[in-house]
Amino acid sequence: MPSTYTGHTPPATATLDPRIVPFFERFYATSDTKGEASDREYADAVTEGGTLIMGSKTAEGYEQILALRQGLWSGPVAKRKHHVSQIYPFTSMDCMLHGTVDYVLKNGKELSVDWAAKAVFVEEVEGDGSDGQVRMRFYQVYVDSGRVMAAASS
Repeated sequence: MPSTYTGHTPPATATLDPRIVPFFERFYATSDTKGEASDREYADAVTEGGTLIMGSKTAEGYEQILALRQGLWSGPVAKRKHHVSQIYPFTSMDCMLHGTVDYVLKNGKELSVDWAAKAVFVEEVEGDGSDGQVRMRFYQVYVDSGRVMAAASS
């Protein structure tokens, strides 16, 4: 019986689709920008039937993801700035990320929090069969929101 402690490791030849790094550059810039247009662009980064999980919140499909995104700005955070440190490919369209996010809270406090994420992409092919854009069909963020809530309440 195989050990349950042995996990999948990326093959030495795993390379990320070259469209994904620029995708994340746009995505996190959008994530750090407040406003209706940014909310829509954020929700559009996930496929129509895609899933976004952030902490204990799960959203499926455009409308739920849009609502989750709008809720991110209704809490204690006034500003945020993501920093992507590392991207680990498992396949050309499946990766893990690690970074930090700097927060400025509405009460004036500032803090930096580590985060990690899992993203699975699909390519959406244009009607003419040409290469299309990549979008996430699954995105899950792992972040300790307790630090933000503690700073917001003190």
